[in-house]
Amino acid sequence: MDSFDYSNQPTFPLDSCDHVKPVNVTQQNAGFHGNDDDDSSKDSKSSRGDVNIPNSFVEVRYDDLHFMECCGEGSFGSVYRALWLSQGKQEVAVKKLHHMDKEAHVLSVLSHRNIIQFYGACAEAPNYCIVTEFAPYGSLFDFLATSESDKLEFPQLLSWSRDIALGMNYLHDEAPVTVIHRDLKSKNVVICRDFTLKICDFGASRFFSETIVMTVTGTYPWMAPELIQGVPTSELCDVYSFGVVLWELLTREVPFKGLQGFQVAWAVVENQERPVVPKQCPASFSELMQKCWAGDVGTRPSFQDIIVELNRMLNDDQLVDDTKAFLDNKDEWIRELDERKEALRSQEEELVKREEQIKERERRVKEWEEKLREQMRKQTLVGVARYKKTSENLNCKISGTGDGAIESVKDVLSHIMSKSNVGRNGQQVTLHIILNIILNILTTQAMPSVS
Repeated sequence: MDSFDYSNQPTFPLDSCDHVKPVNVTQQNAGFHGNDDDDSSKDSKSSRGDVNIPNSFVEVRYDDLHFMECCGEGSFGSVYRALWLSQGKQEVAVKKLHHMDKEAHVLSVLSHRNIIQFYGACAEAPNYCIVTEFAPYGSLFDFLATSESDKLEFPQLLSWSRDIALGMNYLHDEAPVTVIHRDLKSKNVVICRDFTLKICDFGASRFFSETIVMTVTGTYPWMAPELIQGVPTSELCDVYSFGVVLWELLTREVPFKGLQGFQVAWAVVENQERPVVPKQCPASFSELMQKCWAGDVGTRPSFQDIIVELNRMLNDDQLVDDTKAFLDNKDEWIRELDERKEALRSQEEELVKREEQIKERERRVKEWEEKLREQMRKQTLVGVARYKKTSENLNCKISGTGDGAIESVKDVLSHIMSKSNVGRNGQQVTLHIILNIILNILTTQAMPSVS
């Protein structure tokens, strides 16, 4: 889920933590259909508009769900708290979908302590939805925005980081098929009843067998540069996102806060910008974050390596003391983050101005080119028209016989010259000169006929 109203949820710390128990669904007591072997269930697939649902799905009837409040809105659907009536009014999370998509397929093959538990799906058009366990404390993102997060101590921070890393390591290396999440962020990590973290929202996920080209899917502040660019990538794009989540846990701040999506994309890809790591940040934690979001994909660690490093940190008493001092002095290093944010905004504004200037120059050049083309086109048309007119005037024949022939021809030529508008163009001047020469010849020579 992308967001959750944390204000109405129980507060921390928890006095008693009960694990969310999986529902023991059977065909006899669940009240759903689609998993038995009779003929009616075999035909159910075609009656749902060819929705490709794996046999492992528990199909939940839509009228078996009693919807409560909306918990959040995501890019792939809305999430509601609901009661699963036939399961003793079990509290569940129901994600309404516009169509039955790959998320249900992904969740159906996953089972891990740090992955949201999948209960089943409803494939009754148009009421497509998936049913999962309900996380009463909402998303990690919303929790970090509350004053309660100020009480989060470094050992708990490392424990939560390890929860996420374990879940992601399962997706990449231990699940029946490798899964790339592609949208790992604090909004897609939820806090369950036992205070553990679980990864959710697999709407952008892909099954993975080899390096492939990804479409632009995700949220820019958490997205790896190769994913933003849509170039070939691998599961290591999730490692980049994990580095940003580590930064969130440490600073309790929003990455690239105040910048628009396209501004973040420009900063990450063109300027190789990353969330600002305060100078006072403990070295080992800083190094881990920067390794995760390295621009060179090949240098990013695997989640197995990350888990080893986090385990080492958990046993480092000096690191715990150093981090506590760092967190206690937030007022000092928060200014460093704000200054860098303003610098990025100024750079982006300058870039926008330069782009506008370039676009204006391009517009003027195109305008000038168009005028030039129009002038050339008009000149060509005028030239053709004058050439035709000149050709008609020159293709004439003047003849005469008898004693008055010469005088008659001279009169005709004089008339033509008087109508030639000397000086308007080069062709008319040339004609005028030729006529003058002919007239002079006629004056000095007697001829009975002129052609």
